[in-house]
Amino acid sequence: MNECRATDARLLMNPYILAAWRGLRFDRVWDMHVHLMGNGRSDSGIYLDPAFEGGWSPSSRLRHTFFRNAACVTGDEKRMDEEVMARLTQLADAMPPGAKLVLLAFDYTYDESGRKRPDLTTFSIPDAYARRVAKANPDRFEWICSVHPYREDAVQALTQAKAGGARAVKWLPPTMGIDLANPKCGPFYDALVRLDLPLLVHMGEEQAVPGAGRHDLANPLQVRKPLDRGVRGESVRQ
Repeated sequence: MNECRATDARLLMNPYILAAWRGLRFDRVWDMHVHLMGNGRSDSGIYLDPAFEGGWSPSSRLRHTFFRNAACVTGDEKRMDEEVMARLTQLADAMPPGAKLVLLAFDYTYDESGRKRPDLTTFSIPDAYARRVAKANPDRFEWICSVHPYREDAVQALTQAKAGGARAVKWLPPTMGIDLANPKCGPFYDALVRLDLPLLVHMGEEQAVPGAGRHDLANPLQVRKPLDRGVRGESVRQ
């Protein structure tokens, strides 16, 4: 289990650590996959499925415990949002000056009618929250938006995110219920190309975040659809 210790300055001076940074321009080192987490008890707007947070399912409880421990959250539920950010800031500040963490928003699941489905959503991190915390510490953080392509306002929301400094778009198809081959995605792909925003998409079996549970949407070959449309992207095979 994570002991949540502060970064030891002696560790940062370890020869192996120093060798890993040698020759790199620190201002070009960005960790592009840093999840935000919380429970929305502050004004963050974060949504956390009640069954995931405090349900009776042993698997949900265990998963929730792992998430909390990884983020170094104590037992104070009212401060979970703040404690997650405090830990991320601590980790970022231990990196060389100029290096950054890129914080991920995470949209709700939507069905094909464009209806928001909290009942199929494990957690959701609003774009507005990811943007706000990144802008509060621009020397250490950037942010990636998350907009479900089935939303009626998907292209508008994407355009607003780009204007707000979003660096890419985050999707997790099995969890969010996104079929990359669905015609509804076409206008969104065109907007990604027009706005020059890459797509960060996870494929393969999903175990960490159940959400919609659509493992049939996890085939990595589906990434051909946005790529053939001209979208820049990164596909992560889990």
